[in-house]
Amino acid sequence: MQKQSPPSKNKNNISDNTSTIKWIRIALVILGFVLYGASVGFDYTLDDDLFVVKNEKVQNGISAIPSIFTSGTKSLIGTLPYRPVVLSSFAIEQTFFDNNPAVRHFFNIVIYIVLLQVLLSLLLKLFKSYSSIFIACIVLLYATHPIHTEVVSSVKGRDELLAALFGFLAWKTLIDFNTENIINYKKLILGSLFFILSCLSKESGIVFLALIPLWNFMVLDKSIKNNLILTLPLLLSAIFYLGARHITSVDGVIVRDVPELTNILNATQSIGELTATKVAILFYYVKLLVMPWPLVWDYSFNQIPVTNWSSVLPWASGLIYLFLSVFSIYQWKKNPIISFFILFFLISILPTSNLLFTTGCTMGERFLFVPSLTFAVLLTYALAYFLNKSDVKNLSIKSSNVVKIIAGITILFSGMTIARSNDWKNNFTLFDSSVKASPNSARTHYSLASEYLSLSNKSSDLNQRRDYLQKAIEHFERSLTILPGNFQTLYNTGLCYSLNGDTSKAIEAYRKAIQMNNIYTNAMNNLAVIYEGQKQYDSAFYYYQMAYKISPNEKSLKQNISNLFYNKGLQEAFNNNKNLAIEEYRKSIEYGPENIMAINNIASLHAGNNQLDSCLYYLKMGYSIEPSNMMILENIAAISYLNKNYSQAIEFANKAIALNPNARKSIGVLADTYQAQGNTAEAARYRAMQNSK
Repeated sequence: MQKQSPPSKNKNNISDNTSTIKWIRIALVILGFVLYGASVGFDYTLDDDLFVVKNEKVQNGISAIPSIFTSGTKSLIGTLPYRPVVLSSFAIEQTFFDNNPAVRHFFNIVIYIVLLQVLLSLLLKLFKSYSSIFIACIVLLYATHPIHTEVVSSVKGRDELLAALFGFLAWKTLIDFNTENIINYKKLILGSLFFILSCLSKESGIVFLALIPLWNFMVLDKSIKNNLILTLPLLLSAIFYLGARHITSVDGVIVRDVPELTNILNATQSIGELTATKVAILFYYVKLLVMPWPLVWDYSFNQIPVTNWSSVLPWASGLIYLFLSVFSIYQWKKNPIISFFILFFLISILPTSNLLFTTGCTMGERFLFVPSLTFAVLLTYALAYFLNKSDVKNLSIKSSNVVKIIAGITILFSGMTIARSNDWKNNFTLFDSSVKASPNSARTHYSLASEYLSLSNKSSDLNQRRDYLQKAIEHFERSLTILPGNFQTLYNTGLCYSLNGDTSKAIEAYRKAIQMNNIYTNAMNNLAVIYEGQKQYDSAFYYYQMAYKISPNEKSLKQNISNLFYNKGLQEAFNNNKNLAIEEYRKSIEYGPENIMAINNIASLHAGNNQLDSCLYYLKMGYSIEPSNMMILENIAAISYLNKNYSQAIEFANKAIALNPNARKSIGVLADTYQAQGNTAEAARYRAMQNSK
């Protein structure tokens, strides 16, 4: 393959190509909706909630866009990656369409179709001396590749869509920024702007900083000066993006409690295991491009196991990538485009490959969204070269063997894409299919179990609830078999057992979770709740206190401990141990100063012991907390009457009546108080009022 040559000037050829391209564009629009149209009816899945429904800035709509660009966005699991263009698009949709998932799925399809149109225009420039049929084969292979289903069918996948769209636009704009030694500064600025938007959509867009100048150098054979002119604004744009990303980051790294659950590399024990596993992971990317089935959203522990250099896989993977690298260098002068697209794959996969640094994910199909273009180009070229008598550039519809094979592959890919896309209907369908496709992944079993747990909480049918809980337990335990050290899975297993009434197994699971993680307060709290329900108050307090020492400012823990002592007080009072009951109620107030019931019960016990001053002390404590509490107001009035503090009795009885004119107890207190004061007229009036109620 030689350097790019000018296109033919034959008018008939130009007319034919224009007509062909027009039909290709129409076909891409139809194809986009055929492949992914069903996703309009899909729900939110996976991280969609974090980026959309539970994202406070997105929920504030268009007004939040300045904040989205200038500050980090926090979620339940930490600070989200800095992707303001994507979040802004969600915010705009929020303003006009609220949280309707159909709208967001629809726009994902539209963006994908627009991306395919831009890619077609880009390919027409990259392969300007090639036939339109050759270009059509590439774009159709790319459009139908099943590896793209995660990106298009998931709302959150819009970050990949926009990063690729703006990256391709930048490339298309900058290809001919310099024609006949005249620099087109408008294109240079516009292309740089598209590049920034690509990076602001997702950090992986940074790869176009290398890819665009590399094409300029390898294929267009531009001078060093020309490449510097092209590279400098892109480099400045990248610096601007990295600066903005740094300024807006708060705690940009999301910390995982069980790091090996998301990236198998965190489970390696030596440099040999680390390097061998990294290289082995690369094999799966090539495998998915060539044979994209089965597909799954998760490849974490232990679907791709830790390996070492005594295994065949890392060596085979290393040889594949070594061959690609050497072949690219060898073909540079003969076939610069093919050489470039091999490097295109190697460079575009690099940021997410775990080679440079360990990322938060073992691997992902979404990471192949841009690199998969290499597969479409190389397959089309190889078929044309071997089946069209090396006449690659003039591939036509008459080249029946090539066209038939490409057509067959695109039909096969289309069927696989539609089938896989349906797995993304909701979390349950996604997790259920993932367990079948990735049976050795602790995370897929954990996710499906969590979904069953959620379904049990929503069901009102007792038998169905138990069935869901049993299935949840089965998958949680399967997850534990794969990754025994996951305390979160143990915690959820205990929760399922508890909800299913098997408290002994729940206690066992919670205890194991605490042994694995001695600061896991959720397990401590739930264990204490079980013991409290069994009236084993000392054991309950032991675990409440354990959690409280770790999180002394946790309000729910304080409330639970307060309730524990309140219940102990009730038990002691029921057994007529008044002094012990008072002691427990005081402890309840110590942890829950606003526990009105505990305060009132202490007051009642003091009243029963004829300790009226102590009784009033606690009642007024309750009044200072809830001045409109009828029980407290009426009790203060009654005890004040008994304590012969008549003015105070009248004051609080009237406060109670002001809140409830039918408060018989307070009316009676007023009648008795006025009678004690010798005011028989007022006493009679309130007696009459009391009798009429």
